[in-house]
Order: sequence, then C-alpha cells, then structure tokens
Amino acid sequence: MFDVLNVKSVTGFVTVRDIDTKDVLREEQNAIHVGNLIVALGNTLIGNDDYFLNTMSFGSGATSITPDGQVFYRNKNVSSLYDPTAELYNLTYQKTLSNMSSATIIDGNNIVGVTSESGHFDINVICTLDYGEPSDQDLEATGTIMDGPYIFDEIAMKTSNGLMVSHLVMHPVQKAANRAIEVEYTIRLQMA
Repeated sequence: MFDVLNVKSVTGFVTVRDIDTKDVLREEQNAIHVGNLIVALGNTLIGNDDYFLNTMSFGSGATSITPDGQVFYRNKNVSSLYDPTAELYNLTYQKTLSNMSSATIIDGNNIVGVTSESGHFDINVICTLDYGEPSDQDLEATGTIMDGPYIFDEIAMKTSNGLMVSHLVMHPVQKAANRAIEVEYTIRLQMA
C-alpha cells in the first residue's frame, strides 16, 4: 500500500514535559507499527469509524532495573505485519482523547490535530495527565521509586477499536499527584 501512495517513511516523535516547570523529562523517537497503521489508514479511507486515533496508553513493563541502577530496555512491540494483538508489555493506564472521528480539541489540555507541509503530514496529539490522573497514583514523585504501575516506561497510540499503531520504550518517568505531565506525540508520514 505504501508503494502505491509513494510514502517514503513513517516516523514518530514524543516529548514528555513537566507542566509546571516546563522541563523536558523525555524526548525520543518512537516506533511505528507499520502493519497496524496500514490497516488503520485503509479502513479510515473507506469510512470505517473504528480506526481513528483516540487513545494514548501508558505502561510499566518495558524496562528492568538492576539493584545497582542499570536499566535494560525491552524491544519495541512493532511489526510490518498486521497484528491486532499487539499491546504494551504492561498496560497500566490509558486516556481516551477523542470520541469523534475528526481533528478535535477535546479541552484545553488534550488536543488531536493534523498539520501538513510540503512533503509530509503530521498527526499531532497532546495529552495531559493532570494532578488527579490516575486517581490511585502515589502522592509524590520522588525520583527514587523505580517500580510501580505509574512509573511509565512505555507509551502507545491506539485507534478507537484498540489497535496499537505506535510504541515508545523509554527511561522510566514517575507520575504522581504532585506532578502534571504533558505528552506531545507526533506521527509523521513523509511523502517521496
């Protein structure tokens, strides 16, 4: 399908920021599940509303940390083949960003939109995990706790029917009630 569309590449970029300090906690390139993205694009083009991007998923199963602090990263769960069972290693939280199949601003903190420039098309998603999200998180982000459900080390974008189209594996970031974070997630389709 990409040969017919003359798509040169599909890439992704993710920035995780502390809302208050504006500090960049992580800035990395994510991996695209090309097999699932092709299925989502094809279904969206024929009007199937089950395949629009609307969920950002967070997990805590993509790293292991030794007692001396060495971090080991698992492989990104992506493929060039369609795999409806692709999932985060340990899904612990997800946020629905949109209930509509068009570009929307959900509220002041969560935005799904698109931009297009010569030669590429960006799907831009901004998701805010506010102080009260998740509701059962730790009270303080200490930076010393490296294990728990809201020590996020993986993030994914999913379609409205749960199909994972991208996967980021990163150094762990703790989400706690004293910290609001913003995740800016971009998927870029580059045309030849």
